[in-house]
Amino acid sequence: MIRARIVVEGDVQKVGYRDFVQKVARKLGVKGYVENLRGGSVQIVCEVEEPVLDVFVERVNVKEDLIEVEKVQVVEKSEATDEFEFFEIRCGRLVEEFDEMFGTLFEHVRAMHRDIQIMLGNSKGLTTEVEGLIG
Repeated sequence: MIRARIVVEGDVQKVGYRDFVQKVARKLGVKGYVENLRGGSVQIVCEVEEPVLDVFVERVNVKEDLIEVEKVQVVEKSEATDEFEFFEIRCGRLVEEFDEMFGTLFEHVRAMHRDIQIMLGNSKGLTTEVEGLIG
C-alpha cells in the first residue's frame, strides 16, 4: 500500500467534483479524503495499492457534465500510514459549503436551461419540417 497526495486542477469546484471522486474511490476501495483548496483546485489524499492508484487517477481525470479536469498530478508518494477507514469528503467552513452547494445547484440549473433551449430550438425546426410534409 502507498499513500499519495494528488492535486486536481480545472473546473473542479462548485460542480460536484468531490462527490464524483468519492464515488470513484469507494468503488475502487480507495481510502482517504478529497477537499477543496483555496486556489480553486482540489486535493486528494489516499492510501491504495499502486496499480489501483493508476486506475483511480485515470477515472478522476474527467470532462463530464459540468466537471472539466485540466490536470491531475500525483505530487507526493510515501508509505501508507493505514490511518483511513474509508473515503470521505473533507468540508470547509459551513458558509463555504453552502456557497458551493448553491453554486453547484445554479450551475446545473443553468446547464439544464441551456439544454432545454437547444431542444426547443431543434423541435421548432422539426415541427416546421413535419408541417411542410403534411402540407
